[in-house]
Amino acid sequence: MTKTEMMEERETMTLDRALLESELNQTYFPANFSIAGSLSNYALHLLDTVDSTNSIAWSLLKAQPSQNVAVIAQRQTAGRGQRGHQWQSESGGLYLSLGIHLDLPVSRALLLTLTSAWGIAIALRHQQIPVKLKWLNDLVVDGRKLGGILTESRIRQGRIYQAVIGVGINWTNAVPETGISLQRICQEQQIPPIDRLETLGAIVIQGISISLTHWQQQDIAAFLPAYESLLMNLGQSVVYQNIPGQVLGITPTGELRVSLQPGSSEAIPQGCGQRCPVEVCLKPGEVGLGYGEQGSGRVGGRE
Repeated sequence: MTKTEMMEERETMTLDRALLESELNQTYFPANFSIAGSLSNYALHLLDTVDSTNSIAWSLLKAQPSQNVAVIAQRQTAGRGQRGHQWQSESGGLYLSLGIHLDLPVSRALLLTLTSAWGIAIALRHQQIPVKLKWLNDLVVDGRKLGGILTESRIRQGRIYQAVIGVGINWTNAVPETGISLQRICQEQQIPPIDRLETLGAIVIQGISISLTHWQQQDIAAFLPAYESLLMNLGQSVVYQNIPGQVLGITPTGELRVSLQPGSSEAIPQGCGQRCPVEVCLKPGEVGLGYGEQGSGRVGGRE
């Protein structure tokens, strides 16, 4: 049996395909953004238990090289996150991966994650969920993690030609202290609930697809203020190479802009020849932003 046949065998009716298709025809994004062409050419794969929805999406892209795919599972046994982290993702969350064909310069790799996160946040905010963004890849409500995103890409001749965008969102599943679920948010804030996983899946697919389509057609300079308007880290105090600093925003290629203020006792970072505020641009993993004093938690199947 081929891997594609094995995946087809794991298809489940627990997730309602007809309902998801119907939900995708609803509008979950602000009306001033065009939906036309954003949601076309997605083959839907609804699964029960998988190792990783990202892995399944990559296998499907290989088997169907001209087809974009959307994979949703109810449970993951080896969900993937940032910097190689793996864990189980139990039922009650949304575990979704979009496999897409595209043509982007490799310099915009981080922006795939940022525009995807922004799109999901806008779609959820359109449903009255007060989502903000934590750089690089987290969806946050009231300082607690609602979900996370992991983007993987394939590069040829300096350009990204395929990508898989994996999303994990806490729906009704149990979460650690640093996390929060949609169910709890709706209860605490008296917001109309998102009571079907298919509805949440449609919201996420629309958010990512419309955002990617929109921002690929716009100057990236226009994206920066849109993203930063939802960025919870603006003005946050951080420490980089033992030097205190403050988050200023993001660069056009998605790095974090930080203003450092070396004191008399700190070493000056390489390239900084004075003890006055110095701006540095940091890549993922170079500075900790955390969730309070407890650091970031494993939430939503991605980290």
